[in-house]
Amino acid sequence: MISGRAVGDQANAPANDKITLATIGNGKMMGGSHLPHFVNMPEIQVVAVCDVDTNRRDEAKRIVDQAYGNGDCETYVDYHDILARDDIDAVAIGTPGHWHV
Repeated sequence: MISGRAVGDQANAPANDKITLATIGNGKMMGGSHLPHFVNMPEIQVVAVCDVDTNRRDEAKRIVDQAYGNGDCETYVDYHDILARDDIDAVAIGTPGHWHV
């Protein structure tokens, strides 16, 4: 379900210029390969990244910050903190097989 904030539901608020996105899991396969594409999509603004691995988390933040020319990307270790944010419209989850349950 897309929030009214994302699509401009008249009962809520006008549409965002961009869909705010967070990523959970930023390894070499799914999450890590998708992030460089997300930051180049004009309709998306990546605002946060989450990974339990410090190196992967820091690399994901570097990719986002470099693409946008700032240091605004937030980092998280616990995915619950990302899901608790009410300013994120979508989450891309790229976790290994043992997390899929």
